[in-house]
Amino acid sequence: MASLLRWLGDFVLSRLRPLGRRSPRPSRAASPPRPARPCRAALMMMYSGSGYAGMQRQPDRPTVEGALLDCLLAGGHINAGQFAQPRQQLGFVTASRTDSGVSALAQLVTLHHDLADPGALVRDLNSRLPDSFRVLDAVRVTKGFNSRYRVLNRTYAYYCPTFALCPDPLPSAYAYRIEPDRLRHLRYCLSRFPGTRNYFNFTCGRLLDDPSCARYIVNSWADEPFLYNGLEFVEIRIVGQSFMRHQIRKMIGLCIAVVRGQYEPSAFDAAFSAKRRLNVPRAPGLGLLLCDLNYAIYNREYAAKLGYPTLDWARFHRQRQEFLEQRLLPEIYAGEACAEGSMLSWLDWLAQNHLDSAAGEALD
Repeated sequence: MASLLRWLGDFVLSRLRPLGRRSPRPSRAASPPRPARPCRAALMMMYSGSGYAGMQRQPDRPTVEGALLDCLLAGGHINAGQFAQPRQQLGFVTASRTDSGVSALAQLVTLHHDLADPGALVRDLNSRLPDSFRVLDAVRVTKGFNSRYRVLNRTYAYYCPTFALCPDPLPSAYAYRIEPDRLRHLRYCLSRFPGTRNYFNFTCGRLLDDPSCARYIVNSWADEPFLYNGLEFVEIRIVGQSFMRHQIRKMIGLCIAVVRGQYEPSAFDAAFSAKRRLNVPRAPGLGLLLCDLNYAIYNREYAAKLGYPTLDWARFHRQRQEFLEQRLLPEIYAGEACAEGSMLSWLDWLAQNHLDSAAGEALD
């Protein structure tokens, strides 16, 4: 019996020794760190459109998108391949493609980025961008977020010098103050837009029967006039689901032409009927700016419930108001106050054209 127990003990020890000679498993600390995984990121921005040929990148022309991508590449935030093909490789999307010269107090760009340090990204971009272009924040959004299609509606403002609404010769644009009846007429014209209408005549490059020309306008109105350095302006607001190229500027241009008496009020019905191409005038882009993007549904249904930051522009009210007062309004005023101001030159063009004219549109 004793010999049997010794044999069992030797057998067990022989089975355990190989375990003791095994090499130790490497610790996790010795493993190389994993690279940060890209997520869906949103850049909240504001900029002056002065000097830019619109939002979308174009060859050999300065654009808002081009300036942003240049800085992302220079800062090492994207590589050369992503810079060359931002939509395919970054999922790069803008909320609204602003026209040439049009500014924005609220613009949103979404792209794939690791967003390891949002504050550092914002500081680096702002150090490379001009003072007329500011990134307000960089936040993480849901995986399938698209800045263009998630927006509930967009709000544009147009700062129109009131002398543009007066048909009579004026000794000085600075001396004119809009009459109450003329302001009511402007507001009546703006009341023709809310609802779903055919805006074929308010854009370009679309066919007569293109169903995408049907657009829904939520509201449009004119605020009370105000003075800026002695020149009177009226702020026009237009809220819509989406807009086509030149649409808002043509909406404003038609209102100005009707209030001035150069077009009959029936011009609205003719333009909306879309039975043929009409020469709806396109107002200058100088006074136009994108001032709000409404992501209320995303903020309530996704951001709040899943713990993502909300896309709330009210967080930057002070910065945006300062940018408007210190950057954008001075630019608009300077463009209108000179001898050949933006609106004055456009009014000269308007006087030579009519709704049925085949002449080309006024230059930007």
